[in-house]
Order: sequence, then C-alpha cells, then structure tokens
Amino acid sequence: MWSGEYVCISSHAEPGTPTVDPCQCRPMPIRTEVPRRHDEAINADLGRSRMSRHRIAPILMASVVLFIAAGVATVRTASAQGIRAPDDPFGDIDLNSLRKNGRSKDRTPDITQPDALPAMPPSSKADDEARAPEGSDPIGALTRVSTFDRAKRIDVGKSSAGKVACYFREQGDSHLLDIGIAGDGAFIRLETPEPRDATPTPPVRVFAGKEVTRRSGDGEFATGEFTVLKPFDGPVAYHVPKRDTGSFTLIAGADANAFLEMVAHARTQFVVVQSKASPKTTNVVAVYAFKPDAIPALLSCAEKHIGTTTEPWASYTNARFGTTADYPIALFSIRERAPENGDGQTFRSGDGRVQLSIYGQHNATADTPKSYLENFVDRRGASYQRVTKQFYAISGKRDGRIFYQRCNFSADPQGIIDCLNVTYPAEDEITLNPIVTRMSRSLRSGRGAEPRR
Repeated sequence: MWSGEYVCISSHAEPGTPTVDPCQCRPMPIRTEVPRRHDEAINADLGRSRMSRHRIAPILMASVVLFIAAGVATVRTASAQGIRAPDDPFGDIDLNSLRKNGRSKDRTPDITQPDALPAMPPSSKADDEARAPEGSDPIGALTRVSTFDRAKRIDVGKSSAGKVACYFREQGDSHLLDIGIAGDGAFIRLETPEPRDATPTPPVRVFAGKEVTRRSGDGEFATGEFTVLKPFDGPVAYHVPKRDTGSFTLIAGADANAFLEMVAHARTQFVVVQSKASPKTTNVVAVYAFKPDAIPALLSCAEKHIGTTTEPWASYTNARFGTTADYPIALFSIRERAPENGDGQTFRSGDGRVQLSIYGQHNATADTPKSYLENFVDRRGASYQRVTKQFYAISGKRDGRIFYQRCNFSADPQGIIDCLNVTYPAEDEITLNPIVTRMSRSLRSGRGAEPRR
C-alpha cells in the first residue's frame, strides 16, 4: 500500500482484466499508482511485479511441473533461448515476456473529452481536436527562467515551443509533477518513464480522491475504487504524450482557482482521472507538497507573466439550445439585448472594442464541419483554419481586427451546432489570445428547451 516512500506510475486496466506488472516502484516523493486488487504485493524496490493471483498461480504450478518433468537445466536453457521447452503448455512465455506483453492493451485511441476541446491561441496553427492524438502535450517540458515567489515555490518557466507558464514543481528521481497555469488554463503535468497499462476512456471525471482498501485474511488490498474528497466539475482536456508511459497532462477548461483547490485538496492523497463508463479505469497521481496557500501566488504570477486575469468568470448557457461557454465577467461587462428567436447572446467590453457571441442553431442542411465552413462562413482574411469531424475553427484578420470562430457539431447529422465568435483589435492580440483560448476550450453542449439528438 501507499506509504509516502515510493513512487509508482501506471493506470488501471478494465474491470476484471488480469494485470501483469502494473507498476514499478522506487523511493521518491511523487507517485501515481494502480490500486492493488490482490494482497500478494512483491517488493517493487527489487524490480518485481505484482500480478493477479488467478494468473500467477497456474503459471507457477505449471513451472513446478515442468522443472520436475524436464529438469531444471533444460527449462532454464529453453527460457533463456526464447523457445518452447518440452511439454511446455505456455510455449515461449516466461516472466520477462509477461512483463513486456502481458498488460491489458490500451483500448482508447482518443483521450480527450469531446465537450472539452483544448484550443490554442487563435493565431496559432493548432486548434486541438475533440480527441487528442498520441503525442499531444499542450504544455510541454518547462525550463525555469525566473522565480516569482521563493517562499511558495512558484517559478516562471518556458517550454521548448516558447509557451510560458507559472508553476509549482514536485520532483523525484525519475518523476516530475508540475502544477500551474499557462495560457491554456490551470494544469497538472506528470512526466515519468514508468509504463502505463490503460488509458481512461472519455468522458472522464476528475477529483481529489482517497483509495478504498479492503482486508482479506492477514493482508490489505486495494479495490480499484476511490472515495471522492473534492470533485472538479469544469471541463477538462486530458492528454497522453506517449502511450507506453504513465505521463499525462490535465488542463482545466475553466475556473483555474477551483481546479487548483481540488489539486491542493489531494495533498497526501491522489488526483484521479477516471473513465465515467469504466470507473476502475483510472490514472492517478499522488500530491505531496502543494498547499492551498500557493494558489494566490500562482494566480498573481499568471496575471503578471501570462496575461490571465484573476477576475471571476461566468458561464452562459443558451436557454433554447443549451449551448454553453465561459467568459470573464469584467471584460465582457455589457450584455446586449438577446435576439427574438432566443438562439444566443452577444457580449462586449465596456469600451466596445471586444465582442463575444455564443449561440446555437439547428443543422438543418445536415452539414459536416467542412461543408458548413465552405458554404456559410466568411473566410476573407483567414490565415488559419482547422477542420475535424467534430468541429471547425477559423481565425484571421480583417480591417485591423482579429476574428476567431469555433463551431462544435453533434454526432447527429441534423443535430445542434454550438458556436462561439470573438473579434478584437489586433494590437490586443498578446493580451487577449489566452482569454480567447480559454473561452474556446470551454465551448460545450448543455441542456436547453430544444431536444438534442
């Protein structure tokens, strides 16, 4: 069980799936772990595996029979050569091959929630798809460039791609956990070479959780379940840079303060990323040092170095279509009169320079994102556009103003289209791009009077 002295990086297999070599442990202060389903934990410091009892028992019993029948030397030679030993019912399978190949296969080619799409700044060339591909890491490895608050351990860092972030770091011998804020939003980023066994399938839940254990005889084992200590209810984007390691990045689509409070609440416990469809399929990371008193320093750092604001945000949900998005209240202080058909809402800044529209509509002509973009969207001045099966995004400059539009499409060809439009002066691009990114990522479907199909 977790003792605070070991770091394990892995993820849970599907319920009922035998798991071989779910994690390797080493002494260090940061960890994610597969909750143990059985009480036969072998000392992971010595590099051994924890396996399900019903798989180890037959293998060991068969091995004993083989050793007796064929001789110790013969079996060792066959195993070392990777060939079939005489009368060996397992063929060329040995413990090393089980460690390498025996894990449940990753069933999840796509790993980001469809309703929490990780957008990049409008002028960039990377609006993330609804389901992020393998290799996606919007934050990236951060190198410290300055210290913002030494007492609270808040640094300013930059990635190789030039992305700036304010972060708090927990680090072990081979594991690094960054908790911070970038232009994309609040995030946690775990980097580790340890293997993963499965990836939570979207949609996912994110919460601070405590591992549930059960006693069995003289031992105690984990059930693969977690008690929710503090949930995060906002949209999240979940990224797995490499499918063969336990590394992952989790970005909050809205309310950085609430997300960071959830992470701080997980101190001495876990942040849990859990598949809603398969609750025992999770990625977890242990949090050791991050405390609530570091959050104000992180927010202040982000406001100064990234252009984010600590002003409160609100969510707008259209009563007719259910189209929902988040926006900063102080920036969009003026709400214009809603149209008579009730399809959306337009907001603008106090000086009228920045305008935001959030609206929904029926896909009456059964358009795809591609056909809708080609047939109905004004693309004059566009310098960037991206089209996927779930959404399109387009950005550019007209008459000295930047425009950005994103529309998400439902799975039903004649369902509802959820859209967000933003326009603002080109000279405000550096300040407003992170805000537009966050608003775009928050665009999602909700419940309205019009039924969704």
